[in-house]
Amino acid sequence: MSDLKEGQIRLNNAAECLGFILSFLAYWSDGKWHEAESNVVKEAVAGTLIALELDIDKDGDVDVDDFKASLKSINESFTNCTFDEATRHLKGICSQFFGEWSDDNKKVILSHCIDLVKADGEVTDVEKNNVNFVAAYLNLDKPYK
Repeated sequence: MSDLKEGQIRLNNAAECLGFILSFLAYWSDGKWHEAESNVVKEAVAGTLIALELDIDKDGDVDVDDFKASLKSINESFTNCTFDEATRHLKGICSQFFGEWSDDNKKVILSHCIDLVKADGEVTDVEKNNVNFVAAYLNLDKPYK
C-alpha cells in the first residue's frame, strides 16, 4: 500500500519519470493497457536504469530488484492520479525534470513515446495528440502533424 496522498507522485529518477510518461500515453490515450505497450514501458525503464547506472537499492549493481522498485514507484504514482493530476505531473516531468537535458536525450524519450503508441499496431489521433503534447513540453518539434 502506498503512503502517497491523493494526487501525489513519487518518482525518484529518470527511469521512473520516463515510465510515468509512457504509462500516461498507454493508458490515457484509450483507457486500456495493451501487452505490447506494457512491454515498451518495461524495456524503456530497464534500458534507462542500465544506461544511467541507476542502482536504486544501492547494492552495487543494477538488477531486477532495481527494476521492480522502479515499476512499483511508477505504478503507485500513476494509479494515484486523476487525468488532470497526471497531466499536470507530466508537464512538470517534461519541462522541469527533463528540461535541462540535451535535445538528443529528449529525442530518445520522445522516440520511446512514439514506439509506445505504435506498439499495438494502430496509432490513433488521440495518441498522436498525446505524443505531440509530450514533445511540446520537452521543447521538441511535434512528430505528428
